[in-house]
Amino acid sequence: MTENELLAELVAELNPVIEIDEVTARMLAERTGIGWNKAKRILDDKVAAGLLTSRMARMPDGKMATAYRRL
Repeated sequence: MTENELLAELVAELNPVIEIDEVTARMLAERTGIGWNKAKRILDDKVAAGLLTSRMARMPDGKMATAYRRL
């Protein structure tokens, strides 16, 4: 493994990008018209119920956000 390959793997691991099958609380709030806090609470409740998983991911604008996806 070359230094560049290792660096590329580390960047991908430490700088995860949101995937096409993931949503954020902001996405849910914008689509439904509910507030961000309510959207986050709904998604977090689904994580607690075992219906979704969550992780930190980088958005296209470079900001980090909690991304949710189905199990």
